[in-house]
Amino acid sequence: MRSSSRLRLALSTSSKSLYRILHLSKYNSVVGVHSPYPTRNYATSSCLSTKTTTYYDSQSGLHLPIHNQQEIRLFLDVNTSSDTSIAFEIPHQLNKHRDEADEMSDKLNQLTGMGIHGVILPPFKYPRDYRNFQTLVSIAPPNFYFICSTDDDDGAVLKAQDYSSSTNLSKVFQYNNNNNNSSEKDNENRSHDSFRNSIENGLHTTLSITKEIYVGDKRGDNVVEPITLANNIASMIDAVGGCNFIWLSSKTSLKGGDGNDDECNKEETTRCRKQQLHRHQLVADTMIQICEELIYLDVAGATIKSRLLVDSLSEDIVEDTMFAGVNSYVIDNEEQVEMVENVAQEQGKSILRS
Repeated sequence: MRSSSRLRLALSTSSKSLYRILHLSKYNSVVGVHSPYPTRNYATSSCLSTKTTTYYDSQSGLHLPIHNQQEIRLFLDVNTSSDTSIAFEIPHQLNKHRDEADEMSDKLNQLTGMGIHGVILPPFKYPRDYRNFQTLVSIAPPNFYFICSTDDDDGAVLKAQDYSSSTNLSKVFQYNNNNNNSSEKDNENRSHDSFRNSIENGLHTTLSITKEIYVGDKRGDNVVEPITLANNIASMIDAVGGCNFIWLSSKTSLKGGDGNDDECNKEETTRCRKQQLHRHQLVADTMIQICEELIYLDVAGATIKSRLLVDSLSEDIVEDTMFAGVNSYVIDNEEQVEMVENVAQEQGKSILRS
């Protein structure tokens, strides 16, 4: 019943672009026409004090923090960052050397001063990665996020939580398209079970949506349409019992390499570079459509827009999604920090810095 109602709601808007809807919303706010976006009344109730920080969600039965669209948060993806000014490289023996730990602590404080509230770490490969992770947690600033991929091992994250009560740890789960393949369906079921177990263990969780899901491979095969993807995500949240972050990534899977699958070799032709630019624009346009479809959906707990982490692939993506209420963006270089800040200022918002 629930998925069908979502589908009807999403179908009613699937033919509109987010750009048109957002600019219609700007016009509506001037002339007093009701906005097409679903809202929760806590934001406009005259009975609420200006100091109110929570609202009651009837679906989950929880009092939840009000989503502050005016404060923009940044998250650094260290898997792709090549900018030396914000590079984040974990020393191999961080857990053994005090001076390296002190330098890392200074680096983390520098990041928070730039408005970066967390880092997306590479997948753990070696035993030292887990030891270094524990050290990172113990020296991080309060309320800093480490978003990490640890396969099915909840123990690593649960153990690291013992090193700090003020650091936020989030375990990444990869959204998979099973393509009606029985073996892939089995893998998906196991992933759902693992996802559900992590939530039951009290872990903060992040669902990663990578570009091979929504634009397919280089041939454009195996694509999940935005409207279908949004409904699948909402159904997954219902099935597993929650999800704190939804990371809409412009890159390939963390387990699939560095995300540069569209790069052209030096000897390749101009045609390849044109195809690369076309695919880049396709990724950007599709990300906006996915955000549009997701924001329309209503699930138990926090609003979808408050859970979204969106890659800062282009100014259009940041501008449109920020106007729609998204306030968390993934960056991998300082130019993207400046881009997000410029868009925020144009919309009367600001990056939240420590």
